[in-house]
Amino acid sequence: MRNWRIISTIAAVVFAAIAGVLVWKYLTNADDRAEKDKNLVPVLVAKSQIPRGKLFDEALTEELFDTKEIPNDSLPPNYIKPASNDALLAVYKGKVAAATIYTGTPLVSDQWVGAAQIISTVSGAIPKGSQAITLSLDQNHAVGGFVTPGDSINVILNFAVTGAEGETSSHKATAFLLPGLKVLAVGSSTVIPAGTNLTTSNTSPGASTTTTPQNQPSSLITVQVTPRQAEQIVQGTTLGTVWLSLNPPGFNAGQFQSPTEIIDQINLFDHPLTEAQKRAGLVQDLPPAAEVP
Repeated sequence: MRNWRIISTIAAVVFAAIAGVLVWKYLTNADDRAEKDKNLVPVLVAKSQIPRGKLFDEALTEELFDTKEIPNDSLPPNYIKPASNDALLAVYKGKVAAATIYTGTPLVSDQWVGAAQIISTVSGAIPKGSQAITLSLDQNHAVGGFVTPGDSINVILNFAVTGAEGETSSHKATAFLLPGLKVLAVGSSTVIPAGTNLTTSNTSPGASTTTTPQNQPSSLITVQVTPRQAEQIVQGTTLGTVWLSLNPPGFNAGQFQSPTEIIDQINLFDHPLTEAQKRAGLVQDLPPAAEVP
């Protein structure tokens, strides 16, 4: 009986000691949590990946930001604090992401720069595998000078038909050569790779970022092409005269229905040639009117 009392006493002491340790640990952790909570700072973080060149206004509208609390000692310098949309736009409106911002990364003011700072040369706007080539055209051949960086244009070629023996005749034809080319630059005014709708004045030669008309020479139009398209443009400009046509927003070159026939003097009109033209010897065998496209 005495041994049982001793064992009970020892057990009670052990349990009391364990309980004391547990209480101490709980209180210590609570203090640590409270101290940690005191050092948490609300900050804007990327809710999803924000690509390079993304306009801050668009990122805000698309809700690409989220507010999280991060320990103060883990925050980068110049982090962006949560604020109302108006307050954020007052500071960052019109600025773009200088580099890709990955999911969960705190936003830093240095990440958002003026659009003109995002590229320093036209080469910065050329995707991998593509080329840039320049067309020199007067306003009459270049949509009256209304082509601006970021536009989509078509190249149309008017050329003299070469005979079977290689001789060049006075017979000319016209056809779409290349549809849906992206304009990278007009004169020295360029556009950023992201393709966002920005309005930024030209701040440095060869490094402007804009989609609005500039007071720059419109005779030099630089377009994005594949290597083969570059060869087609060079060959086409040596064979004949190039004209440009301007596409509407959202133009899809893959769905563009260009005429399957090359237009020349015989099929220029949408109706049969007249009897006078036949007698003049322009055509020998004119198909019936119903068969003329």
